Amino acid sequence: MHDSPAGRRISRSYLESPGVQALTVDLALAEVSAKALSEVLPITRDIAEATGPLQLHLRDRDLQASLADAVMLAAARSAGATLVSEDACYRGETDVVRS
Repeated sequence: MHDSPAGRRISRSYLESPGVQALTVDLALAEVSAKALSEVLPITRDIAEATGPLQLHLRDRDLQASLADAVMLAAARSAGATLVSEDACYRGETDVVRS
């Protein structure tokens, strides 16, 4: 049921309820890393500090640019990496390539 319109609606309403704390166990990060054969990159203080201004910059291009979009780009930049994404908010960024 979770991957259905009703399941997504129920999940969203639950997660957006006051007092609900969402947690992600490190194991989930490890699973993603194992599937993508990638390293788990922690969010450092520098990445966190770069995120706010970067989100504003991305929203100049796409009003739907999320905090997560900004974190992903800030993290890639901090590692000197190229981000691969089709997201519209990254169009025009020289260190982002479309897949």
